[in-house]
Amino acid sequence: MRGITIKIDGKKRRLRYDSAAFYRASEKMSKTIGPELSVRDLSLILWAGLIHEDPGLSLGTIEKTVKASSPKSLKVLQKKIEKALEDYIRTLNRSIKDVSKIKSEFDKQGKMLDALNKKI
Repeated sequence: MRGITIKIDGKKRRLRYDSAAFYRASEKMSKTIGPELSVRDLSLILWAGLIHEDPGLSLGTIEKTVKASSPKSLKVLQKKIEKALEDYIRTLNRSIKDVSKIKSEFDKQGKMLDALNKKI
């Protein structure tokens, strides 16, 4: 996954999500993700998608940036978060398809082995 480029705290960063990012955010969030997010929850989602490249990035830094953002900037940020989440979901879907293909091949091989065992 490449990630979505955003500028936070005066630095260009890559916003990218994976299972670990969702786990980190969900541990700290006050509720499930929904249409109405608090500044803290939005900050958590953003922070979780950024710490893959900067583990020392603090949630406080992200919260300050989000709080200081204009409504227009928040809209742009929201769109970038949505894009990064869509990229992650596409990656998950590809992984699920790959697992299904592998399972199908194992099932075919298992049936072939069963048929051979019956002949022996």
